[in-house]
Amino acid sequence: MKHAAPRPRVQARRPSRPVLAVLALLAAVLVLMGGQGTLAFWSDEATISTGPITSGRFDLTVDGQQGKDTAYVKTDLALDKMLPGESVARAITVQNAGDAPLTWKVGQVTTAGDLGPVLVVEMRRGAKVDNVTDQATSLRTGTCEGGADVSSGLTSPVLKPGATHARCVKVTPRENAGNAFQGKSSGSVSFALNATQVTP
Repeated sequence: MKHAAPRPRVQARRPSRPVLAVLALLAAVLVLMGGQGTLAFWSDEATISTGPITSGRFDLTVDGQQGKDTAYVKTDLALDKMLPGESVARAITVQNAGDAPLTWKVGQVTTAGDLGPVLVVEMRRGAKVDNVTDQATSLRTGTCEGGADVSSGLTSPVLKPGATHARCVKVTPRENAGNAFQGKSSGSVSFALNATQVTP
């Protein structure tokens, strides 16, 4: 009776070192994932809020009057039955009634009425205001003596909130106003003061 030849032994291969390292890493990941349900990470947040914020005002007034939307009428800057050679001058006070520093200048000048074409307005800075009536001729003369002419749109110095600028305004008919302008019952001049905010 023949005996079967013994089977050759198959020797189990040891995993290589890289494979062992990968297996160890997978085991560590599995352990960590298995414990996720039991770990708690603390967190926190901080909130910042501003205090109250309000807006300021940008406001230029003349003699304490607004003059916006409806023009400020300076009633004493008028002369009844004005004759050639006569004029009227008055002081005005321009004030920064707002909260921002500004500069301003004379903008558009508009004349109206029958005498509008021959009326001229002049504004001076640092001038002395004077109105006199000549005893011999009874002609009335208003003057802005000295100072700088700012009628042509010269920008003012910076006007801080609450501060004022004094100006002299003079209205007179043109020297070449002819006979056609005698006996006219209406005439006026208006001029805009354009203010601009001063920024840093």
